[in-house]
Parts: sequence; C-alpha cells; structure tokens
Amino acid sequence: MLKKTFFLFSFVFLTACSQTGGDSTPTQQQAVAMPDTFSADAAYAVLEEGGNAVDAAITAQFVLAVTLPEAGNVGGGGFMTIAFEGNTDFLDYREMAPSEAHRDMYLDDEGDVKPYESLFGAKASGIPGTVAGMWAAHQKYGSCLLYTSPSPRDS
Repeated sequence: MLKKTFFLFSFVFLTACSQTGGDSTPTQQQAVAMPDTFSADAAYAVLEEGGNAVDAAITAQFVLAVTLPEAGNVGGGGFMTIAFEGNTDFLDYREMAPSEAHRDMYLDDEGDVKPYESLFGAKASGIPGTVAGMWAAHQKYGSCLLYTSPSPRDS
C-alpha cells in the first residue's frame, strides 16, 4: 500500500510540475552542476546574461582555477567534448612538451633512465594548455566577450 501511495503522489506531483498553464511552446531550460557554489553561480550568471553553455564552461573553468584548484586549473590541460547546434566537436588542449624536449632527455650517457629528472626540476615541466583550450572553445563557440564574464567576487 505504501508503494502505491508513493507512486501515486509522485505521479501527481511530477505531472503537476510539468504543466505550463496551457502554453505548449517549448521553453529554454538551463542547469549548472559544479563542485563549488562560486563556479556554479558564475556559470549560471553567464547563462542568465545570454551566454551559451560554452561561455558558462569557460567561466567555470577560470573560477575553479581560483576557488578549487585541485579540480583543474590554468596550469594544466584537458579535453572538451561539445555538442553545439546539432554538431559535435572535441577539443584537446593537453599540456605539451617544450620545443627543446627530445626522446632521450631523461637518459644518461649510457642510455639508462635518470628516474627523477622527469619528476623534478625544469625538465619536468610542460607547457600548460588550459588557457589556449578555453580560447579555442571561445573562438569556435562562445557568444559573449571573455572579459565580460563575471569573476568569483561578482558571484
């Protein structure tokens, strides 16, 4: 009996919430899910101001670099899968090796691996790709100016 009552209540509640007052025209819906409220609020503000999902993602990326750097930041790289106006795209903006890097840079004169050079020091760093990736996404799909995006202090 309890299951039937719960199902009936859920059905009535959900169908009541889905009513549009007789207007059957589709409405635009938007949602934002982020690991912190600062980035969620900033991304949602971009959507409210007329920006698209890519604009919101770019904003969230830069806000998260400040508020939750372990979630990814401008010193790294990544991927972006985009479904936009019926088309799909995939952006790869991973870190890159410096131009002077070569295959044997972590080997000694005898061809043995130097185990710590790839982990510590100048030879261990890569060229971050995040900012270039966000710029590429903005150039291809963004609809608002980057410098008008809200900052975490505006949220």
